[in-house]
Amino acid sequence: MPSLACFREWTSGQKHYRLVLANPSHVVDSDREALARATADFSEACRVDDASGSVEAMGRHLSGRGYVIVENFKVVDQDA
Repeated sequence: MPSLACFREWTSGQKHYRLVLANPSHVVDSDREALARATADFSEACRVDDASGSVEAMGRHLSGRGYVIVENFKVVDQDA
């Protein structure tokens, strides 16, 4: 399923994840397809933010696309 992670990157290169959104209404067959969908949805949400100047509008847009907040998430480091 498509998912988006919001994080802040420290100067040391470490990432501090603030939240994760996932779209359980759009289940796909591959990671590649999920990534493509999440990228397209995020790009569209950024255009909404740019046009409105409102991160709240961006959030409402993603919510309308089916994204929900993932509680108690854990990010797996793929480089490990």
